[in-house]
Formats: sequence, C-alpha cells, structure tokens
Amino acid sequence: MMKWGTLLIGLALIAALMEACDSEVFRGNLTAPTEPPPPPPAEQTFYLHFDYWNPDGNSPQISLDTVQTSPAVQYLFPLPWQVDLSLNDRVVLILEDIRLREDTADYEIREIISQEWQDGRWRGTSEFPVSFSAVADLDMVLVLDASLSLGSAFGQVKQFAVGLVRSVVQEIPSARIGVVDFATEVHTLSLTTDTTVIIEYIRNISQGEFTALYDAIGAGITLLASAGGNNRVLVVFTDGNDNNSVTVSDPEELIHRLRAPAPGNEPIHTYMIGLQGNDGIDVELLRRMVTGHGVAAFPTSVTDLEAVFQRLADGISLMYDLTYTRSRHPISQPNARAVRFQIIARPR
Repeated sequence: MMKWGTLLIGLALIAALMEACDSEVFRGNLTAPTEPPPPPPAEQTFYLHFDYWNPDGNSPQISLDTVQTSPAVQYLFPLPWQVDLSLNDRVVLILEDIRLREDTADYEIREIISQEWQDGRWRGTSEFPVSFSAVADLDMVLVLDASLSLGSAFGQVKQFAVGLVRSVVQEIPSARIGVVDFATEVHTLSLTTDTTVIIEYIRNISQGEFTALYDAIGAGITLLASAGGNNRVLVVFTDGNDNNSVTVSDPEELIHRLRAPAPGNEPIHTYMIGLQGNDGIDVELLRRMVTGHGVAAFPTSVTDLEAVFQRLADGISLMYDLTYTRSRHPISQPNARAVRFQIIARPR
C-alpha cells in the first residue's frame, strides 16, 4: 500500500510541475516574462502662424503672428529666411533655425502640414507643400572651466563634454568642433571634424589655479568668427567667477560681441552652464550672455550637471530649416494670406 501511495504522490507532483511549465511564468524558455517595451513618446502638435503676400509675384513677404504661434516654437527675431526664385513658376521660402522646446523637452519634428485660412476655417494646402530638414552645417566651440575649484569632479566634467561631442557628431557628422579650456591660462583647439582629436584633447586637459573666464569666452567667440558655417554654437561651462583675465576686463564687451556679430557672420547660439559650487557664480551675468536659441542652466550637483549636458546635445542638434513652396501668383499685402504650419513632433 505504501508503494501505491508514494506513486500517487509522485504522479501528482509531476502533474503540478507540468501545469506550472505551461503557465505564463514558465512557458517558452522557462523564464519569467519580461516587461513590454515602453510605448514611444506621445506626439504633440504645435503651430507656426504667419501672413504671406507677394505683390508682383517675385517679392514674397511674410510676417510672423507671434500671438497665434505656439510658445514651444522658437525662432530668432527677426526670423531669418531666404527666397529661392530659380524655379520659373514657383517661389521657395526657407525659414531658418526653427526649433521646438518646452521646459521639460526638446522636440523632434515628424511631419509638417501647410494650411491656409479660407471661408472661416483652416484648410490643407497640399499644392503649397512645406518640408523640413535638420540643420547639417554646424560650428560649435566648447569653453570648459579647468580651475582647481572643481576638484575631483573635473574628471566627470570632461566625460560629460566628451559625451556631448559624441552626441552632436552622431546627429551632425559634418559638425566642426573646437575647444577652449581655461584656468590660469587659456588654451584652444581650433575647429575640426576629427572627433578623435577633439576627444583626446578634452581628456588631456589639466587643471590650473585661477579662472580666466572672460578671456576664454572671448577666445571662443574669435574661433567662431573665423568659421564659415551657417549655424554657430558656443557652449560655456564654469563653476566660478572671473579672477584672472588679461585681454578682456569688461564682460559687456563679450555680450556686445555675442549679440552683434560682425557683418556677414551668422548669429551665435550661446549656452551658459554654471555649476553652483563653493566659489559662487554670477547667475545674472551668465543669463545675459545667452543669445539665439541658447539657454542658461545652473545645476547644483555633478549629477544634475550630467543631465544638463545630455539635454544640451538634443537642443543643439534639433534645429530645423523649413522650406515652403508656393506659386508666383501675385497677392497684395491688404489681401495677405493667413498661413499656418501644423507641426507634429515628439519629445526626444
């Protein structure tokens, strides 16, 4: 009788095991199910509004409607735009350096639809298409504080800078990047497309005692002034105030150079990063140095600083030119067409 009882218990255990193997937990490779991949970021819709007219068919004009345009749609003011009349029966307008940004995210454009206000409502105008292209012509200079006040965190700062370079080059392979490092003295690496040279230079930066911040920013502006790219970016990182500049004593000179580039030069987008450490930083001055699409950020820890550098890479690479094509039909200014671009984008 004991043998039969033992046999029945064994059969019951085998049946239970087989049932478990067929369950959700053990089905397949006998491993617990993995979490499903997260859904892609939700797409959002933004609008760029403007009035369009073309008095003689060859002189197109636009006037931005800043009230109706979505706040996330960022542009330089006045908006830079170009006209292409090379097609006999078409007018091509190129709106330059457009980006989509909110406090929490930068946005990647997925689609743009042109619309025109007709008969009391917005109507699609597929015969007047709009396309977009990410900016592919970039000159960027990193200005990096190498003063002793950063202590052991300086190694991480260099890692963040290398990560920024890699991210930008991944998005814009033709980007030309230069470096200005400063402490007691200022050193520079001229603009180059050689990523290996750039990264090796950053890794070999050594620390010094003082902070020649103004001289370093001036050197960065000078590097960009000699560049021929259509998009120029200056990224400045510091954790203190200037105490050792020789060639630039007044920061107002730098602000003027940033806000009023030499004739023929493209505007500079200036990003200012101030790590709030023991020595303190002049927050108001750094804010005033921001130009173009740039922003100012003031992280309070090295962990926060890493996130700032990561988002900065998105902000720099997600700039767009919008190309809008219309017929050469004359339109007087009193009869200007109300146009809007419906921009569908997702957060990066």
